[in-house]
Amino acid sequence: MEVVDSAGDRSLMEKSKEGVRTTPSANNRYNWSRRVLQEICAFLILANIMLWVIPAFGAHPQFENELGKQFFGFSAWFVIVNLGQPLGVFYRMHSVAALLELLVSA
Repeated sequence: MEVVDSAGDRSLMEKSKEGVRTTPSANNRYNWSRRVLQEICAFLILANIMLWVIPAFGAHPQFENELGKQFFGFSAWFVIVNLGQPLGVFYRMHSVAALLELLVSA
């Protein structure tokens, strides 16, 4: 079915559909790269969710690091961890959101 406007010309939508010609190999390459991008995004989303949820719900593996306690002292290490941990959770949360947007649009 062809869309015709009042002047007798075909619509821009119909013209743009005709103008784009892809070969089957180019289409397969596009689908392959799209699939790879989706797989990478899915992996990164799962990794970021795992790294986001662990500290978000109260697990503090940083406190078990004896090297940081020895180098900075307990009180300074406590402050560093308590300032850095919310920033890490914030970063992971936004990484998941950005990767989900990329996954949906890919």
